[in-house]
Amino acid sequence: MQREVQQRKIAVFGAGYIGLVTGACLAQLGHEVVVRDIQPERVRLLRSGEVPIHEPGLGDLIARNKERLVFTTGLEETLAGAEVAYVCVDTPPSAAGDADLSRVWSVVDSLAGAGHLRAVVVKSTVPVGTGARVRAALDRAGLGHVGYASNPEFTAEGRAVEDFLAPDRVVIGSSDAETARLIGELHAGVDGPVVVMDVESAEMSKMAANALLATKISFINEIATLCELTGGDVEMVAKAVGMDHRLGPRVPRACFSLAITRRFCAAGSAVADQRVQGRSPSTSPLRGATTSRAVSSTSSTGRAGGAVQGRSRSFPPSAAAAGLASSRTFSRIAPVAAARNALLLRIWIFPPR
Repeated sequence: MQREVQQRKIAVFGAGYIGLVTGACLAQLGHEVVVRDIQPERVRLLRSGEVPIHEPGLGDLIARNKERLVFTTGLEETLAGAEVAYVCVDTPPSAAGDADLSRVWSVVDSLAGAGHLRAVVVKSTVPVGTGARVRAALDRAGLGHVGYASNPEFTAEGRAVEDFLAPDRVVIGSSDAETARLIGELHAGVDGPVVVMDVESAEMSKMAANALLATKISFINEIATLCELTGGDVEMVAKAVGMDHRLGPRVPRACFSLAITRRFCAAGSAVADQRVQGRSPSTSPLRGATTSRAVSSTSSTGRAGGAVQGRSRSFPPSAAAAGLASSRTFSRIAPVAAARNALLLRIWIFPPR
């Protein structure tokens, strides 16, 4: 049942892929949205009706809601009257593979003095524990009364608008029930369930989803390789596996759609590397826990670019992996068996503060 939307004024920081989709979709839901970006040329293009990224339906959505959607480079204009501030800036990988949170902290610092805000929401992909640090920074800035929430994105390129307006789920992480309720109300009209949890669980849900996707892509790529070696039909294998009620047809199909050709395998590998390896730091001045390296760089890329054998040495070998590796035919699946031990791959967990 559709609920009546209570219009809110929302500030969105970042007019990149996630920020534009978030801003346009929130405007579509009836909210008044101001999107800020520090690149004047990008803002100029958006004001002129052009969309700097290609995403089906996004341009039409922006045009349809132009009365409720403003693009600017000005901080004061962005925050004027805003009740909720969304952080949608990118967190690119550094040379060491760490997630660069400098843009996130730049936005958080810019909120000092915005005491009229009711909530700050991070949608950017960030390491687990970032929310606690943002909360502490808001408290130090005199914004202790402003709620905080993690609202990670689960969008796929090519269907981002659909993933926002008709998602599998909307995850809201907050230790404050009032903030969770407010962010849930912002999504009134979205055709999907809202799942409320604590901040750390919401951050971990994003990391776990990325890790599982990378593992699935890697796994089906290895099965496709084994099918080539043994004469099997990977499409029939995927169909049979998907009929298992414990797995469901979408489990292998989601991987298989990326693994059906070498071209798609290469594309799947790039996505996995960006979302898992590039966005999860392995080292940092802070001391915390880290797991093994991303399986996507071993197994998934092996399917697209050459032999996989030998690449599993970066993983701690398990008994299962050692057993598989002893067979000539099945040595190529060793990275998958070893990947099981990687669990959430290279997920950084900040220590408690």
